Amino acid sequence: MNNQRIIIGLGNPGKTYKNTRHNIGGLFLNFLTTGTNWESNKKIKAEIIEEKNIVLAKPLVYMNESGQSVKKILESYRAKPEDALIIQDDSDLVFGKIKFTNKESSSAGHHGIESIESIFGKKKFCRIRIGIRPNDSKEKSETFVLKKFSKKDLELLEKDVFPKAKTILIDWLGI
Repeated sequence: MNNQRIIIGLGNPGKTYKNTRHNIGGLFLNFLTTGTNWESNKKIKAEIIEEKNIVLAKPLVYMNESGQSVKKILESYRAKPEDALIIQDDSDLVFGKIKFTNKESSSAGHHGIESIESIFGKKKFCRIRIGIRPNDSKEKSETFVLKKFSKKDLELLEKDVFPKAKTILIDWLGI
């Protein structure tokens, strides 16, 4: 029996997208692993950290292609979709708001989640959705998802948002 747990932080690769709102999944995993070196695995198109029966992964593909990397990650670790937790940005949630969604929720138009669902089918993964919509913003998500967080926003993520998301993650892991 495989009891491997896979935590996948979605985002876009490269310096251009560093600290952008769309990369909050990877930023959260960086928060969890401060001071730890990520291993780049070209075969599965992801950066990986393994710790006992937990694998943290940041796909090295663009958001819209996340499904291919997630498939390779799960195959590599012989894990099932229900063994994985996806950390994603959510442009419908105000910045800093966090929601845990079980397997029964929809992608809500998130292209990374749609890419994953196109391979595994719908409603197979639990997710932590972290809000990225600027307060009082009526803009379409396309106008702000690739904008960089301000220094103040990054500080708020570190001090408030990510610790709350970590609590949700620990609950999901059952530790």
